[in-house]
Amino acid sequence: MAAPTEKTLPDITIFPNLNVIIRTPAGREYRGEAIEHNSRDIAGEHWYQVVKLNPVGKDNQRENAVLRQEFQAAQRHGNGGPLIFPNVQAPSRSSLI
Repeated sequence: MAAPTEKTLPDITIFPNLNVIIRTPAGREYRGEAIEHNSRDIAGEHWYQVVKLNPVGKDNQRENAVLRQEFQAAQRHGNGGPLIFPNVQAPSRSSLI
C-alpha cells in the first residue's frame, strides 16, 4: 500500500547545539531549544525536552502573543487556560468542587 500523500506529521530538526526547528504540516515554523535527559530505564538512551518554543513569521508571532495573553488573563481569573473552542463553555467553579 502506498504511503499517504498528505503530510500529517511535523518536520522536526534537532541541531548538534540542541537548537530545534519544528515545521507543521500547516506551514508554521517554530524554533526553540532542546534539553537532553538520560533515560532512567535504558543505559545510553536519551530523550529530549523542547523548551522556549517560539513561532517564526509575523502572523504566527501575533497569534502566539494573543494566545499567551489569553492564558495569562485566564490564570488571573482562576481558570486553567483560555477557551480554545468558542462553542465550548468552561465548567463553573462550583461544579468542579
